[in-house]
Amino acid sequence: MPSEIYAYRVFIASPGGLDQERAIVREQISLFNESRMLDFGCVFSSYGWEGVPGGMRRPQAAINEEIEQCDYMILMLGSRWGSNPAGDGIYTSGTEEEFHIAQDCLSKPDHPMADTLVLFKGVSDEQLRDPGDQLKKVLEFRQKLDDERKLFYKSFDDVDGLRKEVTIRLERWALDQRGAGVPRLSRGMQSIRPTEVESEATLQDVKEECIAEDSIEIAEKYASQGLTVQADAAFVRATADGDTQNLERYARFLRRTGRLSKSLEVNQQVLDKLSGATPEEVSPQVRARTLCNIGIIQRKTGDLNSSRASLREAVETARSAGPELLGTLAYALDNLSITVGRHGDDKEAAKHLEEALAVRERAGDSVQAANTLTNLARLYRRTGQLDSAKESCESAIAHLSGGSDKAALASAHAAMGEILEAEGDLNGAQASFSTGLSINESLGMPDLVALSLTQVSRVLIELGDLAAAERNAQRSFDENDRASNHEGLTASRHLLGRIYLKTDRYDLATGMLEKAADDYATMRNPTGEAWARLHLSQAQMKNGNEGVASEALARAKFLASGLTNSSLRAQVGLDQ
Repeated sequence: MPSEIYAYRVFIASPGGLDQERAIVREQISLFNESRMLDFGCVFSSYGWEGVPGGMRRPQAAINEEIEQCDYMILMLGSRWGSNPAGDGIYTSGTEEEFHIAQDCLSKPDHPMADTLVLFKGVSDEQLRDPGDQLKKVLEFRQKLDDERKLFYKSFDDVDGLRKEVTIRLERWALDQRGAGVPRLSRGMQSIRPTEVESEATLQDVKEECIAEDSIEIAEKYASQGLTVQADAAFVRATADGDTQNLERYARFLRRTGRLSKSLEVNQQVLDKLSGATPEEVSPQVRARTLCNIGIIQRKTGDLNSSRASLREAVETARSAGPELLGTLAYALDNLSITVGRHGDDKEAAKHLEEALAVRERAGDSVQAANTLTNLARLYRRTGQLDSAKESCESAIAHLSGGSDKAALASAHAAMGEILEAEGDLNGAQASFSTGLSINESLGMPDLVALSLTQVSRVLIELGDLAAAERNAQRSFDENDRASNHEGLTASRHLLGRIYLKTDRYDLATGMLEKAADDYATMRNPTGEAWARLHLSQAQMKNGNEGVASEALARAKFLASGLTNSSLRAQVGLDQ
């Protein structure tokens, strides 16, 4: 029986100087069509100024007509803003005019335009320190998007980053058009900070403020207000002299804003400087924190083996420094436990958490001890020790009762939800997850919001409210996209695949679950892969593919046999 395939048009907008990036976007569209067309029942075709025929009228007018016929736009900006398109003089570049044409189409229900992806290519620190007129206009446009908070843009620093951003957005668009059984919760920015600061500060103001005051403090002030353009410029000025402590703080900012490849580059710059310094010049704290940064990024991008090595080195660096770095040592141990736990090594994870807790108590840091207790609670829950899990989690919540660390409190409530879910108290689990979600939304951190949404969606599946589960799972996908969290995106795909399976959309379910299982395998996450293969076997069985279903189930059983996850082992039939 022939398959019904829907076609959608994507307009690629950019000024000159981005020929390679335009070619990569087209290539990714073709690759997506080849690999996912049958999963989603749709294809994307690319359009741009290159295909617009010439004529006697204003060239930009012909381009604008092409945009009006498109369903989506991908707009890229680097260090150039572009040239004046002529006409009435409202716009200073053709790309700016194209952006506003697309936004106008989005507001009109009779136009097909459904979404715009704006991508900023990273520029060198030297250019940021002294931007010319072209780059200033690009940065002003980016700041305008920050201030208006209507459209969430993304950044990329290399070719791989561009490929990932385009592929993720194509997948999201395909889900919007062909996958969604319910409407999305909303468009535009969803996880934004509660204090929406609209800045009047220009880049010249940033330059003058950084001269007058401590540049790194100014940078972190802007970052705390969500003013990423000013923060980026201030960090670049603060790190111009190569100070390793400032570079490490800049790398953390880049990681938290989703620029993972750039953060890795800056972290490596710190390590290179430290390796060339004398022993007296080397700061163990900077080295340990830099290695932690690298390990966390590697985990977020799915490279668990490298994450494990980096975090082990961070632990040993902090340990060798003695009592002065107890807090850094515990932080490194906590993160190492998370990575090895994702690897399925619960015994080693427990050892690291127990040491981290002892270190926290030795340092007298009850608030940070709560983070370790929460991680222990999750480990106990995963291994079926529910009484111990609940005891640790209750202790963590008690430590945080003063509200000094809202993110840690949200994590503790989420862990309690997981324990209650394992006990079968679904209503209690939903209440705990919702409390965690509410706190995380107040903090405006997309990766934390995404985790909470995933948890809420999962329990809604068990409660049978599949429409609400799908809305939350869709939004978790979007928030993980905003955070550039590859690991979180895989969890969101897995969740959506489960929902599609339960709502009889078997082709979609198979595609999402297969992609999730493969991604878990690439990450060396056996627990995630085992669950995804189990659910994939169920989807393949519904599709009538019994042989493929048996292979997926056999793989799930093999993976589960080496794990201590009691629920997983029972589901695949190992423990009755």
